[in-house]
Amino acid sequence: MNMYYKSPEQPNKTKPLIAITLSVIFTFLISFLYGIIIAFSPLVYINFFITVGFGIVIGYVIRIFMKIFTVIDKSIALYTSVICGILGLYFSWVVYILYFLPDVPLMKAYFSDFYLVFKPLSVFKIIREINRTGLWSVFEITFKDWALTFVWLIEAIIIVSIPYLLVKKQPQAPFSEKLNQWYKKYILFEDFESITMKEEFCNILTLNCIETIESLKKGLAYHHSKVSIFYLENEDAQYISIENIHTNRDGKNETSTSIIHLLTINTPNAKYLIDKYNGKKAFVFDY
Repeated sequence: MNMYYKSPEQPNKTKPLIAITLSVIFTFLISFLYGIIIAFSPLVYINFFITVGFGIVIGYVIRIFMKIFTVIDKSIALYTSVICGILGLYFSWVVYILYFLPDVPLMKAYFSDFYLVFKPLSVFKIIREINRTGLWSVFEITFKDWALTFVWLIEAIIIVSIPYLLVKKQPQAPFSEKLNQWYKKYILFEDFESITMKEEFCNILTLNCIETIESLKKGLAYHHSKVSIFYLENEDAQYISIENIHTNRDGKNETSTSIIHLLTINTPNAKYLIDKYNGKKAFVFDY
């Protein structure tokens, strides 16, 4: 038995294609809403938060689709996030341009006739013209040329990078080939002391899981460790993950640091820890 979980090969080659396709379709739809809001909103600082929200929505929806369609290979999710980020930027530009074109039915041109959607050269030509003349100003200063290019570059970085970072940040979740399903995650209802000597602790945990966890003292409210058990009743191998949690004294800005992730433990030990510490089942899309 491997000491740590090892991700198997993608069991179904069709499901990732479905997940990617649905992610692209969702990006196409949500880009319409984003493009309209940006076209309407005259406030640059508000647009910044809207752009961040746009990237976050794309990232989390990709994570959901990858979970639903059991995409185990994380590289597929990462490539999808980059593709959807780039397409989201492009689609939103199409909506933005269509909004300002006279005598063009916006929804029909975007959803039915696909006017401009499949004409990237025309889109880039119009963007170049907008960059030369500018469409909006702040304090009577019209943004154009390099100043406008800089604003667009920041927007592009936000839209492409946020979905990628959200997908990359998501830890590997174990998948059972035997039962063809994701493991269920149980978070132990106990704030243990923070783990300071990571390597030494991992060695001890490997030798005696139960005794090591039970020997941990109670942690502080703003500085402690959390233990999670990944468990499937009819599987031979179960897994344990531990992370240090640090929270500001005002209860905000929580950060976590992985101590050990998906160490293999046996079923009796996993069940014992879940029962003793009232393990709470996590929402399937949260991990």
